[in-house]
Amino acid sequence: MRIPGPAHQEAVAHLDERPPGLFAFLDPLCEAGNPQVLGADEHTPWRRVLLSVFAGRPAHEWHFADFTEEAVLLADRLAAQPEGEPVELQQELAALSLRMICGFALGGADAGTDAARVVAAFEEVLTEHLGRLYGVPRTDPRPAARADEALG
Repeated sequence: MRIPGPAHQEAVAHLDERPPGLFAFLDPLCEAGNPQVLGADEHTPWRRVLLSVFAGRPAHEWHFADFTEEAVLLADRLAAQPEGEPVELQQELAALSLRMICGFALGGADAGTDAARVVAAFEEVLTEHLGRLYGVPRTDPRPAARADEALG
């Protein structure tokens, strides 16, 4: 479960369901359905299955040290924040996930991948897509232009 920030919660408070195609790219990972929307009773057994599938895979194991380093860097950075300072947990965890995906799929820093740019682009395109899907009024046309350019 991810915890959205207050601005995001306000913007989507009127929505009652997640768009069905939003995480469709994850469907091939799980025959039972999209792992992002599984109930807890179904999620737990699938999580165990997926962990058993991913365990012992050299391609994944080669990246464990990098994944661990990414998680430790995030934890250290959050621990160094002044007490009481708010943390945008969903954004932090989403960015961590995308950096890990970049490291695994795109070769990480050694391949010249700029994970921060990938994270920013993903957020920009996803935000614009959801805004269009749900007709959220926009005050600034620049994000739409950047999303169109990224998708172009």
